[in-house]
Amino acid sequence: MRIRPAVMLCAALLTGSSLSVSASVAAVASTSPNQEAQAGKQVMPLLMNNMFVLFPGEKAPFIKNSRLMAPLQTMSSIMGWRLEERASGPEKWYNVWPILEDFNSVGGLKEGRDWAVYEGDMGHGIEAEPEYRADELYVPLTPILNGMPGYSYEVRKYGQNNVLAIMDPSYHRLLSEVQDSDVQQPNYPHLLSDPVYPLIPSTLDQRSMTVDGKSMYRLKMNLKQIEVWSKYRVESIDLKLISVSNKGEITTLHKSLPYNEDWEPHSVVFDVPQKAAYVLAQSHYNYKNMKEPIYAAGYPLQAAMAGAMAKVWTKITIFEYLNVEPVSYRIDSNEAVVTVRERAWHREGITDQVKEKLIQSIYELAGGTFPVRVEIEQRSKKPYLSGTITEIDSARRLHIVENKDEDDSAATRQLIGSPVSDLYIHKLNEDAPIADTVLTVGRQVDIWVTGQPVERDHILYAQIAEIVVSKYN
Repeated sequence: MRIRPAVMLCAALLTGSSLSVSASVAAVASTSPNQEAQAGKQVMPLLMNNMFVLFPGEKAPFIKNSRLMAPLQTMSSIMGWRLEERASGPEKWYNVWPILEDFNSVGGLKEGRDWAVYEGDMGHGIEAEPEYRADELYVPLTPILNGMPGYSYEVRKYGQNNVLAIMDPSYHRLLSEVQDSDVQQPNYPHLLSDPVYPLIPSTLDQRSMTVDGKSMYRLKMNLKQIEVWSKYRVESIDLKLISVSNKGEITTLHKSLPYNEDWEPHSVVFDVPQKAAYVLAQSHYNYKNMKEPIYAAGYPLQAAMAGAMAKVWTKITIFEYLNVEPVSYRIDSNEAVVTVRERAWHREGITDQVKEKLIQSIYELAGGTFPVRVEIEQRSKKPYLSGTITEIDSARRLHIVENKDEDDSAATRQLIGSPVSDLYIHKLNEDAPIADTVLTVGRQVDIWVTGQPVERDHILYAQIAEIVVSKYN
């Protein structure tokens, strides 16, 4: 993890667009473990954009029927959802849509009903009945996310603490109302960081009070310190807190905390001018005599990269959003190499900006950084094979035998090709795509493949990305 210099402030700096009010820091002290039973216990903290997302006091999520229940209205602001309230007589229910999408809605969310409607379809069980608490409808969070495939989530374990990590690697809608560089351009820790986060928030309480004649809100956060067995000496822990009101007003606090050799919990108390709807927290180590530790290379890094890329490779939406197609990935000695290509009918080229966005999406899904290089599969000027279709099997694979000149003594190649999802079929010297109904037995074609063909029993197996019908009336 790249450790950035932080300016340690004893007062919170208000960073809302039209506000300029100072917040005061009341105290920094240690707490005993039995104090975790106080109001605002974070039974499973949320993690988004490398920030812990916490709900104060009575707004804290809870577990019901083995599902994490979260406040729907507040979560809509956090996640980037459009929330619609419907009513019929005394009954009231809610529908939500992800912004930037006109589909993947989850509707019919209602108190006491353990099912919802996914994208206007029939009811789907959501495993726990929504209920009202603290003036909000609490809903089972992960079943709602299951109805919105643009989002991803997983339970991660840091020390003895379970954390629900939520990701939006394609549209980047999470925490969009918080305009802060650490939130909107997250600097993820290194994949081999151990521990990844020095402090895990455990409770967050909020109380209204008067300070110097002004109405304020006092927030108290308890944080568990994770054990570190690093050979590098830890000097201190940097903590960043962002309080967000229900109007999107933010108050930011930076604080340097001592590293407790006995791993005792920390407690931070701070005052903010607006009532917090939720609070973001982020921490990292400061090491003595160095900016960051040197992480292992070789097999430990290769194994971690292989696990991360296997998880990333199932998330096809990150490629769809960038208008690129995944080809392959490989793990080299000290880096992961991802090969992508343009959509078969595109000829504009893949920009460096698209590459950087892809790498950032990979880091978000992996939960950490590692050396990644993006390679572009270029379309060759000449076709991979020119031949005649001899069969179209039940799996829609094309069996093609190479056309050869009579004086060509080389063995005739045979290929079985599976069309890719973005297969581009067109006439010679024309760009307009044509339907695959032109692909019939006896048709002569030029084909371009993607990825590396595999030869078995003298037959080539490949994925076909482009077909030029050279003789078509």
